[in-house]
Amino acid sequence: MTEVTVNIYSLAAQRTLGQPSNLLTVDPKTGLNHFQTALPKLGIQRDQLREDLRRLRKARPAPAVGARLR
Repeated sequence: MTEVTVNIYSLAAQRTLGQPSNLLTVDPKTGLNHFQTALPKLGIQRDQLREDLRRLRKARPAPAVGARLR
C-alpha cells in the first residue's frame, strides 16, 4: 500500500466509526482548522496556488527510460 491508500482507508474507517478527521479539528487559539492555516504558513497566495496547480495538471510526465516515443 502507498501512503495515499493508507490515508484513504483511514478516512473511511473514521467515517464508519463516526470520528471526524483530525485535519478538520479547529484550533481553539486561532479558530481555524489545518487547511485554513496551511497557505499562510507556506507563504503562498491562494490565486498563485491555483495557477501553479493548473500548470502542474497540464504538465506531462517524462517518458520512462527505455520507453518508445511515438
